[in-house]
Amino acid sequence: MNSDLELPATNPLLDGLSPFIPYSRMPAALLCEPLDRIPWRTVAPADREPFLEKFKDHFFPTTFGINLATRVECAIRDGLERRDPRTPSEQWRINQLYMLSKDNVEILPSLTNPAVGGILDGWTGSGKSSLLKRTLCTIASRQVLKHPRSEACGWSTLTQIPYLYVDFPSNGTRGALVIRVLSAIDVLIGTNYVTECLRLRNLDAALLFVMKVLSVHRVGMLVLDEAQPETFDQSTWFRELATFFLALLNLGIPTFLCGHPRAFEALERKAQLSRRFADIGHFRLRRAASDSDAWWFKELAPGIIRFRVCERLVDESEIVATSRVRSGGVPGIFVRLWVEAQRSALRRCKVTAELTIADLDEAARVPEISDLLKMATWLEADKPDDLAYDDLERYGPGDTGATTADTSDPVDGATPLSASSADAATELRKRLQQDKKKGDAAKKRDEQLRKSARPGDLRVERIINILAGLDANAG
Repeated sequence: MNSDLELPATNPLLDGLSPFIPYSRMPAALLCEPLDRIPWRTVAPADREPFLEKFKDHFFPTTFGINLATRVECAIRDGLERRDPRTPSEQWRINQLYMLSKDNVEILPSLTNPAVGGILDGWTGSGKSSLLKRTLCTIASRQVLKHPRSEACGWSTLTQIPYLYVDFPSNGTRGALVIRVLSAIDVLIGTNYVTECLRLRNLDAALLFVMKVLSVHRVGMLVLDEAQPETFDQSTWFRELATFFLALLNLGIPTFLCGHPRAFEALERKAQLSRRFADIGHFRLRRAASDSDAWWFKELAPGIIRFRVCERLVDESEIVATSRVRSGGVPGIFVRLWVEAQRSALRRCKVTAELTIADLDEAARVPEISDLLKMATWLEADKPDDLAYDDLERYGPGDTGATTADTSDPVDGATPLSASSADAATELRKRLQQDKKKGDAAKKRDEQLRKSARPGDLRVERIINILAGLDANAG
């Protein structure tokens, strides 16, 4: 029998994934310790400094990360199972989608194959991007998978993309998002989709084009990182972007959003959006705001200090005990402090490197680190000075270092204030005043943008709105 006609025993779209990793084995799968592959002990301390750059690849999973990774894995596998190319109905759906135009919108209801969405939000330095990237490369052993000819699956050849990782555009427009997505695909598989897209007459056609490309390449999950309040929540095109994401979900493309906590406030106030993006979970990654956040001392700090190129570690318990206060409970700050402390030890020692708590004190005096530690000091101060960071909050919704996903349905985004209610209320009032000023400025900017926008940018996208409106079929 011709092998092209033989029905594969299993769904070939799953071939690009690692074998299923159950929750119990996910910690070992996520763990990455690059120093284990380097014989650094055979190198003199002074010559080990280049090894410190390997901290970018070091990853020690926490309970929070393990839970997120397992849910993302299940979402990707389920999405690919729902799009099993061996079934005639799925082959018909993909073919009809590829030929879809404004002239045959009546077939849209038959093209839906609902997928799930999720959100990961966290303040700067929380490690959200590192967590997502490590999760994805653990789940998908290959980011590109080339399938040979298979009549049984309905393709001559297929270049599959198990996941696609893209940053939100800095201007918060749909056109820029389309180009970002297509550019990422072009770089990944050597296509020329951006050039094809630029030949299209209007934004409607470009949005439809990118949906077809994502579907044809059977993207297992689209991850959009670096969402900011200005590029999503307060964007002129928030409603249109949200509609586009719903359309992607209804076409079978699991979509995961990642970014600043305030980037998703408007989304949380929309019941339909909030529900669809709670399917995987809305994960809130926060700093360790107090010494009662046991996850920091039991998981995070011990996991970070496993990365070291020093033979001896003195005062380990004291280092862990003081790590939260030193860094303001921000993982990214402690990582930088820890790496710099090792640099101090390597430069001080001649034969055997010994790291002590004094090295952390020395590292804190390094200009590049001391600037970061100003942030930690501000976070920890009982009464902070006038210095403030508009992308951080000392108090705020969920600022408890929770180690599990929060998938509850928020009513209006409100959360009880922390115990220090007086200081919290003062800071909250300041933030609300700042947000109002930003909102007023955004409205003026929006008016100008809409006056100068091309007709194609302002038209109601009939196809995309219909697809987004088919949410009732999503259960």
